Amino acid sequence: MPILALVSAIAFLHSTAGQGSSSLEGTWEGKLEVAYSGSSKDPASDERIKAAYAKSPFRIRINQQRASVYFGGEEVKPGLFQYQAYMTNAVIFASSAGEDRDGRWVETWNFTLTEKISDTMIACFSRVVNNLDLGETKDAGKFGLLAVGEFHRTPN
Repeated sequence: MPILALVSAIAFLHSTAGQGSSSLEGTWEGKLEVAYSGSSKDPASDERIKAAYAKSPFRIRINQQRASVYFGGEEVKPGLFQYQAYMTNAVIFASSAGEDRDGRWVETWNFTLTEKISDTMIACFSRVVNNLDLGETKDAGKFGLLAVGEFHRTPN
């Protein structure tokens, strides 16, 4: 029994262990529907965000232990995404910081994926942003977004 526990622990900690014949490697594309946008109390702003996500596809390239994410044809956070897979599921995430006209900000993107069938996966996307210099009274400076949909395997 201790050997089984040790093997199970090693398999869980090794990201490619137990992956079996199915693989998430390759290029995946799909549009995500915004389920929640906490970016503004302005309904028109929420509708613009939903329209942008509905119009522009996401593309994710998974190659061994690396992932690249593209939105609207442009790579997002080049070189920052980390990839963790276990069997038919994976998490792809990145955090970054910067400055704009509102001051300093920090944000995190997260994709949680699972294989539905060999060429389709279910995707849950979350994004949270904190504009550090806007203070606690400005709602628009701190927000989250949740979107869901399916990605389909595309030719490389």
